Amino acid sequence: MPRATGGTISIHPNVFHKVLEPLPIKQWQVQQTTDGIDVRLVRGNEPVDASAVAASIGRELAAAGAAQIQVRPQLVDKVVQTALGKATLVMRAR
Repeated sequence: MPRATGGTISIHPNVFHKVLEPLPIKQWQVQQTTDGIDVRLVRGNEPVDASAVAASIGRELAAAGAAQIQVRPQLVDKVVQTALGKATLVMRAR
């Protein structure tokens, strides 16, 4: 990811686990894109404030040294899976 001070930085997946694991959702997935991060949240039984999720992730990324980027939370019915049916939690841009 872009570093706040220039260059790039690797973000540990635990940054996302810290924010997303406590949420009342069934599953989550983060995918880096060329212009930000897509965060897929599989609906649970309780509502989730997507803008609060985006703000929390943004704060954690900034604390880890990342530049400000677009964080786009999406409430979905399921996450993206591989051909074998596995779901990767955190995916890098290609």
